[in-house]
Amino acid sequence: TTHTGFVRDVAWLPDGSAFVSGAEDGKLLVWDAKTFERTRTITYGGANEQFGQHPALSGVHRLHVSHCGRWLAAAGGKGGTLFD
Repeated sequence: TTHTGFVRDVAWLPDGSAFVSGAEDGKLLVWDAKTFERTRTITYGGANEQFGQHPALSGVHRLHVSHCGRWLAAAGGKGGTLFD
């Protein structure tokens, strides 16, 4: 399964082995950089499917992976979360 909304941001792990994509659908997908296979799905926040709803109120807007590759930060909607 891939994203069902527009991808807003992509962040690479420092070693280049994987990357994370975040989209309006409220999902974070972790991808293997060599095979392009999805290795993990993280539900970040709900996507607001209402017609005319401002997209800033739902989904993932920004991603960042720490320099050590251990932490993933996601921001969107009305907040942010740190994943281990």
